[in-house]
Amino acid sequence: YFEAFVKALNERGLDLHKVHVTKEEAVLWGVSHWGRFSKTKGAFVKTRKEKVKAEVKKVGQVVKSKNTELGNQQEKKGEDPKAAA
Repeated sequence: YFEAFVKALNERGLDLHKVHVTKEEAVLWGVSHWGRFSKTKGAFVKTRKEKVKAEVKKVGQVVKSKNTELGNQQEKKGEDPKAAA
């Protein structure tokens, strides 16, 4: 918004040759974009956490099913599945 404000002042014919907007503009730009950055960062972190949790759950289910299959195979052979673990 600050850039648009300076442009509007310039269009109205104000003498801005002594105005230094580089540092001020950078600070105002940073302040105005910080909220959007924080919001985006929070959404990004949230989606990544959800994806990681889903993948961990999938891996846990695979490991559990493999352990169940291994236990079933050992039972068929007449072995004690708990003794092998």
